[in-house]
Amino acid sequence: MSDATATPALRQHTSLFTRLRIVEAELEALKALVADLKEDHEALREDRDEWRWRAEYLLAESRKGFFDRWGQRLAEVATPFARRLNALL
Repeated sequence: MSDATATPALRQHTSLFTRLRIVEAELEALKALVADLKEDHEALREDRDEWRWRAEYLLAESRKGFFDRWGQRLAEVATPFARRLNALL
């Protein structure tokens, strides 16, 4: 017999408080799951931002080119040397 057609004496009734506690436990489990998902989402955001920063840095470095970076460094080092050499001549 189905529950709809069963006589009231044959149906098992859980108390309202028991059902409420079951629903509250399920709600707490869902809240914990949502909190974990928020933490994971925030971690993914931070990773995304870090990778984006690295990619932008690498693109900026590649646009400068190899000789431009070394040229600037050599100019910084060679300028004082050239001044001393000119002072000697």
